[in-house]
Amino acid sequence: MQQYLRRLTCWRSLRFQHPPQTKALIEKEGRKAVSVAGDLRSPDHCRSERWKVATRQSIGRTQLELVPELARFAPPARVIDKPTYSAFFRSSLATLLQENGITTVVVSGAETDVCVLSTVLDAVNIGLRVVLVDDALCSSSDQGHDALMTMYRMRFHEQIDLIKAAELPEVWRHQ
Repeated sequence: MQQYLRRLTCWRSLRFQHPPQTKALIEKEGRKAVSVAGDLRSPDHCRSERWKVATRQSIGRTQLELVPELARFAPPARVIDKPTYSAFFRSSLATLLQENGITTVVVSGAETDVCVLSTVLDAVNIGLRVVLVDDALCSSSDQGHDALMTMYRMRFHEQIDLIKAAELPEVWRHQ
């Protein structure tokens, strides 16, 4: 979806762009990175016309690929397609993490109030430590982004560590 969302679509907002922090995070720790790309929803699962235009059948595979700034890191970073909002639901991510003994996930990316939210809550539900990188998130809805950032700080402060990108090397040092 990254290619699609960077174009002028109904999701576009002034704040919607991959923050440079996302690229910097992967540059520093690419060997630890797993990039989750795409929302492969079927048009049958879309309840609104807005979402129907963002299905694989409507926009094509190339629009679901990583943006070039991030694609150059794969490999060594692994790319996992996700069929729904959550990176965990009906994907191989949970199995990959479990098989490799990974108990902490660092989350950055697009759609703070949709895909990031769903991914974060699923990670909490399966017992992972969740580190959310505040300044490496974005959304096509500024209001939705701001509301979720407030909720992460106020309601989920015990389940989620909310940090700045500059703090991430310290988190990785202790893993």
